[in-house]
Formats: sequence, C-alpha cells, structure tokens
Amino acid sequence: MTKPPLAPLRCAPVDLDVTTLPNGGMILRSREPLHSYARCLGEKLEHWATVAPERPYMAERASNGAWRQITYAQARTTVRAIAQALLNRKLSPARPVAILSANSIDMALLTLAAMHVGVPVAPISVAYALQSTDYGKLKHIVELLTPGLVLIGDGVRFAAAIAAVGLGDAELVVSANPAPQIPATAFSTLASTAVGPDVDRAFAAIGPDTIAKFLFTSGSTGMPKAVINTQRMLCSNQQSWTQTYPFLADKPPVLVDWLPWNHTFGGNNNCGNVLWHGGTAEVPWASAIRTYNPLCPNVLLYWEMLKFSVGQRFASFDFGRSTPLEGTYQFKRQWGAEPRQLYWEYWLGQHASLPDRSPKNPTFSAAIAVWQRLPVSLTRAIGPLIVRNIP
Repeated sequence: MTKPPLAPLRCAPVDLDVTTLPNGGMILRSREPLHSYARCLGEKLEHWATVAPERPYMAERASNGAWRQITYAQARTTVRAIAQALLNRKLSPARPVAILSANSIDMALLTLAAMHVGVPVAPISVAYALQSTDYGKLKHIVELLTPGLVLIGDGVRFAAAIAAVGLGDAELVVSANPAPQIPATAFSTLASTAVGPDVDRAFAAIGPDTIAKFLFTSGSTGMPKAVINTQRMLCSNQQSWTQTYPFLADKPPVLVDWLPWNHTFGGNNNCGNVLWHGGTAEVPWASAIRTYNPLCPNVLLYWEMLKFSVGQRFASFDFGRSTPLEGTYQFKRQWGAEPRQLYWEYWLGQHASLPDRSPKNPTFSAAIAVWQRLPVSLTRAIGPLIVRNIP
C-alpha cells in the first residue's frame, strides 16, 4: 500500500509542571506563558482585510450547487454595514441578536458585525425549532434573551417555530425563502446599510471584557442556560491554540467545517481559528481525496457527526439521497440507515416514457469519460451549471 504524503507539523514542545494529587490524579501546567493577544476578534478581521483582502474568508454551497464565496475585504465591508444597521436599531446586551440558522455565510457575517460594535449574539440550536414539538426550549431562550433582532436562515423552514414562540417586539430577519405569513426584513437590507462614524466609535470601545456571545448549554439536565463569552475568552483561547499548534501560523488554514456554530467548538474554536490565522472556512458536501481513501476519513467524519447527533438527542440522522445499490448507498447502509423511497414527478412533454438519466446509461459513458479528464478549474466553472439540472 502506498502511504499518502504527510507534511511535518510544528507543535509546542512538551514542557510541563506536574503536580501529583493524593488521590492519584495529576495537574498538568504548561511552563510557557500565554503571549499577548488581540483586544477583540474584530481586530483580526481588520488585519486580514488589509493584509490579504482578496483571500477567501468563507465559502458555502448555494441551493443550486454553486459555490458562494466571500473574501476578507468583502467580509469587512459587509460586517461594517450590518454593524451600522444594528446600531441604528439600538441593540445592546439587554436586547441582543439571536440567530436560528444552519451554518452559513450570513450567520458568520451577522455574528462578526454584532461583536464588532459590542452587541452580544446568541446562536441557538436549530433542533429546538425543527426537532421539538412544543418548542419549550426555544420559548425559554427567547424569554430569557429578550432579543431585539432574530435572524432565521430559512423563512419557511422555521415559520412554524417562530409563529408558535412569538418574538415580541424583536425584528425578524430572513436570509432566504421568506414565509409570506410572517413579516420579516431581508438580510440584504442590513448588508446594504450606509456606514457612518458610529461604527468606528463603537469598535474602538470594545474591550477584553465586552460580552461577545451568549452560548446556551444543551439543556440535557433542564432548560438551556446562557453562558457569557467575553472577547477575552475568545481571543485568549485562539492565542493558546496558536502556541500549542504553531503550524497554524505557517500557512493559512482551510477548514472544512460542519460542527454547529451554536456549539463552542464549532462557533468559537473553529470559526475563531479561521479568522485568527487568515484562513478559509468551507461548508461543503462530504468527500475525500482519493489518495487518502485507505485511511477512511469519511468513516471518521460520519462517526463524529453521528456521535454528536446522539449526544444532542436528535430523533433522526438524514444521510441524504443515494441511488439504490450504488457506492454511496452501500456506505450509508453499513451504518444501519433505513432507506426511504423518494418520489419524483416529471412532465414528459412529447416523450412517451421517462428518459434514462442513470450514469450507467451507455449514452453518457463517453461524456463521463471526458469529464473525468477535464482540468479541475474547468469542472468547477461549469459543474454548477450542470448539477442544477440533475434530478
């Protein structure tokens, strides 16, 4: 078996003080002191927007399969516009921002914008809106937060939860797919706000002890509890990572992230890690480089996703659609997944029967063979145009 190439990674030297406890336990302390760090995460956005303005900050798959990407310069411009919109609405720790959305660029931009001007942001688990039947935990969080603005990623998807909970006088903002029966502001409205001097003044006033986020516990032992996260906590954590794993500073990291951003690992560590080192975050489909297939990385990825889902007490895990008996189908079945038939409706027009669009159709063999030999840059350019027409 050919071993895949592995790059050497710089890590901190093992230099510990060890205290042995009477009960046999040990306390380990690093002898390396924590170095100085940024005043707030916003300083890192300002830095990379100046030093590497055209570098991709974040990318995600759009609904049509194409990549949506934003650079550091674009992120800074949009963050400042949204920050001004939040100041115009006089939001504060007493009337913070709440987010009910899957991981997305809009979620990241609103989070950075709120923290940029000292408005705490509270990302909420989508399970409280999509898995719950009584919305009890979501109601509890809204009553506790008294948010002044709530972002939902998909208007129709979260419409039932929003209608059941009620937001009081909070402004509802929708990223996509607004529900006709629920009045809401388009996210693009925030992002197009004209920026005034108030943004710079508010940003200059941010200190290490400014509240950045309210993160909620899982609620496994009762109702979710809000945990204050300050700028000091977020920035010192990133500095400790930099000193523990100095290879992160050698090359801007590209992070393929799926951990939910209402969780401290995904939302604080991973998102902060990308911003701290001027890297790129992507929210794609699961895949692996063929060279590394012997290491079974997708098995580890799905294992961690399933483990997290069990820990969050999700009722089900959707592996996504597959063609029966194909490779992806067999991969998913090995986890104990139960297949559910999907039904498609077609308008045949002048055709007497449904065309065979299976990849195994000999008609497509030549096209598939050509596609596999095309340069990656070309497939990335024309792939989204093709995939949107594949049922």
